Amino acid sequence: MHFMEPPESRDLHRVSTKAALYSPDYSHVMVTRVLPDTEYEWYGLPGGHVDEGEIPDDTIIRELDEELGITVSGLTRADFFVHLNGKIVLAYVGTLPLATEMHPSDPAREIGVWLSKEEFEKISTEPSYKKFVLENWHE
Repeated sequence: MHFMEPPESRDLHRVSTKAALYSPDYSHVMVTRVLPDTEYEWYGLPGGHVDEGEIPDDTIIRELDEELGITVSGLTRADFFVHLNGKIVLAYVGTLPLATEMHPSDPAREIGVWLSKEEFEKISTEPSYKKFVLENWHE
């Protein structure tokens, strides 16, 4: 007989979405710079958790709007990988004009920044994010 865990003990956020957004000429990639309460900053990819009953393709669009105040169309789900914390990340790619105005919901904590490939290779970020971005960077 198989028993399910009670709902309160399940992690409802086991799946997340992230996006690598490149400039149309692939000279830059958009990352989120998190301004922490500690002495160092770190970088991530925009995106977030899939809510219960939500389709991942809708999640990434919602998260880009919530985090950066941007609307992106034409995203393609390109890959998936496992984050260091064990969560599954559904990874998307797309392009976004460099001149796109961003309106982050909490700019004192998290903002979108454009980085060249050289700059991106130097930042501290989750290794799976770095690998995904570099593998999808067109030369």
